[in-house]
Amino acid sequence: MEKNTYGQSIMRTGSCNNRNKSIDIAKGLLILCVVIGHGTQNQSLSDFMYRFHMPLFLILSGCFLKKVEDVETYAKMKATRLLTPYLIYMAIDFLIFDHLHSFNRIIHYLYGGRFINGVYWYITSLYIALVVAVILLNKLNKKQLMVIGIVGGGTAIIESNIIGSISLLKRPGIPFDADVSLLVLSYLIVGYILKDRIVDLFQRQSLKLDVIAIGVIGLLILEHLLMEKYGVSRQIDMKLVVYKNPISVYIIPTLYGFVIARLSAFVERNCGRLSLCLEYVGSVTIPIMFLHEPLNRFCPMSNYLLIYLLIGMGIPVVFSIAVSRFEYCKYFGIPKRKIAKRYRC
Repeated sequence: MEKNTYGQSIMRTGSCNNRNKSIDIAKGLLILCVVIGHGTQNQSLSDFMYRFHMPLFLILSGCFLKKVEDVETYAKMKATRLLTPYLIYMAIDFLIFDHLHSFNRIIHYLYGGRFINGVYWYITSLYIALVVAVILLNKLNKKQLMVIGIVGGGTAIIESNIIGSISLLKRPGIPFDADVSLLVLSYLIVGYILKDRIVDLFQRQSLKLDVIAIGVIGLLILEHLLMEKYGVSRQIDMKLVVYKNPISVYIIPTLYGFVIARLSAFVERNCGRLSLCLEYVGSVTIPIMFLHEPLNRFCPMSNYLLIYLLIGMGIPVVFSIAVSRFEYCKYFGIPKRKIAKRYRC
């Protein structure tokens, strides 16, 4: 059994507590959707991508939650894995890509959340929710956790519906988007409670499930076209606290998640080189998440989606491969080269 740069065991099959190849493929597909959602000039395509990618990232993160004996040690470990890259990429963004080196901009970066451009909100709200989640896991059973998840998600939806009338909540909002952690926690709990079923969806070879997934794709496309025709938005923008009803928050992402799981399983079994490439991309989502927007700010052709994708994904992946040979790669959210070698595309 391999060990990754954080000392965690890696298995290519088995429970969500171990690294799962098809789940990395799913993360690769989801980070591709994130970059497309930010780079496309087509509003319909952007709305489509914003329906599911962040909720599914968080539900998959919940699959890896488990009880820990020492919450303080866990919090420090997660700070190294999440907050250290957060600070490093933020410094790179400010010093290299942000041309407004003013005191006000420094305040914006320190405040974080929806007060700054980029996906920085994701890491801070995830960190807060993860620490709260492991505290709850040590004290509550699954039924009690489910209640907490429902209450947290419901409170988040209520906030989303009233935030438009409270300008300070809208912008600059709560520091580090800490209020978004309520919904993040809810998604983590969903992933934790359903992790066995989620793993089964990724691993089971079933023609019946694949046929159902094709039917769900058709249903989702039809629903998207109908909602677009009648001006009803199902978009979820967690950074800006846009998640106004339970259908958009839970039902729609669940259906997309079913499709992504079956697609990832299919790619793993049948698409050798593509599978390896997506698996590696799924293991380096942090540099892609942080760098794809800053890198495209200075490209005059980044309004073309293909150019945006090549820059926003290509450069971070090349950077990850280059840095993965060094011990300090973990501070950039990149696995060590001994793991990266198997992902040659």
